[in-house]
Order: sequence, then C-alpha cells, then structure tokens
Amino acid sequence: MERQLEFKNEETDSVNLFESKIISMIFNYETSRIEFIIDWTEGDHVRIFFEECRDLIINLEHHTDFDDNLLGALEITGFSYKRLNDGYIIQFNFDFNLTGKVKFKCMDFTFYTPSVPMQNGGNDNLI
Repeated sequence: MERQLEFKNEETDSVNLFESKIISMIFNYETSRIEFIIDWTEGDHVRIFFEECRDLIINLEHHTDFDDNLLGALEITGFSYKRLNDGYIIQFNFDFNLTGKVKFKCMDFTFYTPSVPMQNGGNDNLI
C-alpha cells in the first residue's frame, strides 16, 4: 500500500469531498467503527475511518427523474461535522439521483488521502 496522508477531525477541512462518490461503507459492529471508501479523483480513493460510532441514521430516497432500474451512486453534495463534548456528529448529504443523508455520532474520524488535496473543502456546517 502506498503512503497515505492523514487528516484527523478538524484537519479534514482541507479535503474536498464535493461530488465524490461513496463506493463502500463497512460497518463493524464489534468495534463500532465505520469505514467509507470514497472515489475521490480519477481513480484515487480516500479512506475514512469513524471510531466508536453510534446513533446511525440512513435516510436515502431514489430520485424519480432517473431510470427506476438504476440505484445510482452515493454522490456527496455535503460533508459536515459538529463538535460535541463527547465526540462529533457527522453528516453526509446527497442531492442527485439519491437524495437524503447518512448521519451518526462518533468519537473521532480520520481521512487518508493518496495525495495533497487540490482545493479546500471541509465542514459544510449543514447540521
């Protein structure tokens, strides 16, 4: 595995996820860890680990303007976090062929990127 850059919690403000696609969500109930794999730019992937997760809400709806046979990608239109006394609230928003959000609480989170981000992104403050 090639060397990855690490961004923890508020450091993730330097990573833009807008219009990236979630290609994998892995829930480990034994460790309460959620892992997202994001198709970031032209085949590069960002791995995101959320530790000690709880209160998971997945609220997605297929947009009727698209072909019923296509589920579509989870294309990110917003990433937000809010600091709490005991961790963070995390929220991903989707507004294309799938609309809605994935929201949960965690103790901390880390992004691993294959290269230096080309532009800032970070907290959209949608919570």
